[in-house]
Amino acid sequence: MSGYEWKVGQEVFVPYRGWGGNPGMVRTIDRVTPSGRAVVGHSTYDKTGREIGGGHYRGCILPATDDHRADIARFERKSAFLRMVETIKWSALTPEQIEELAPILRKYAQPKAPTND
Repeated sequence: MSGYEWKVGQEVFVPYRGWGGNPGMVRTIDRVTPSGRAVVGHSTYDKTGREIGGGHYRGCILPATDDHRADIARFERKSAFLRMVETIKWSALTPEQIEELAPILRKYAQPKAPTND
């Protein structure tokens, strides 16, 4: 069977299995079995990167790349900003500060649901 030749200590990209835009994470291979399977945490992957066992949805791994790391960093920055936005005391902003933000806020504002008034 062709596939990857995993090495202990090699960094691999583990895609996230859920929703929410999280691209996944970079993990390190803990050990490699004599048959060439990679063990990462409690999961085992074959030479093609497919998870062995693990329930009805089987994950996969790939050798980690700079693109994977950049996607993860971008997601983490966005998440940090979203958490920060939730804590903003909007009433403390000056009208000038709000005017600076207004174009961005208008662009992404969700329309209000119609009411029966």
